[in-house]
Amino acid sequence: MTKLEAKVVMEEGKMGGVATVRGHEVKFDQPPTWGGEDTAATPMELVLSALGACIATVAKLITQKHMQKNPKITVELEGIEQEKPPVVFTDITAKIHVEGLDLDTAKRIVAKAEEICPVGAMLKKAVPNFKVEVV
Repeated sequence: MTKLEAKVVMEEGKMGGVATVRGHEVKFDQPPTWGGEDTAATPMELVLSALGACIATVAKLITQKHMQKNPKITVELEGIEQEKPPVVFTDITAKIHVEGLDLDTAKRIVAKAEEICPVGAMLKKAVPNFKVEVV
């Protein structure tokens, strides 16, 4: 098992803050309607970003290992949140484009990446409508 650690600090009077992981800082905030200053992504936006980064990273590793290619991969994500607390995702759609590969090959690689990506594995269990498309 691998242990991961993070530290989150929110200053007094602020709705944003900084998460620190292995010495790397990630800022987060809320829009003014939630009392923030809109200086960074919200935690829910960071969840979507983590999903996209995970799928892209795994797909890249697969193409490098099995095809000796290093294509550009773009992941566009959309999440729909329910309105009543807890405000969780009810829908997530990831649209993935792998440059330089034919559509069938890209679909096979993305299907394997979706299967292996740990962030996606967690979200699939929690989000009723979870969809990954290769475009």
